[in-house]
Amino acid sequence: MENNIPLSKQEHVDVTHLPATYLICYLNGFEEAKEQMEQSRGMLKNYDHNVYQSLKESLRVLRKVRYS
Repeated sequence: MENNIPLSKQEHVDVTHLPATYLICYLNGFEEAKEQMEQSRGMLKNYDHNVYQSLKESLRVLRKVRYS
């Protein structure tokens, strides 16, 4: 995505699951998953609105978990 190379069908499916995967990884102790979410934010915003919305919701869940 960074190099503007078109994604294959399977890669597109993987990208749609990316926010949920990062969320699960972070909740299981992989601290760098949140950093990866923040870094991928710009790319996903330009790539697909639905995936970007999912990423924003995942980050919102993390903020709510932190405040609880």
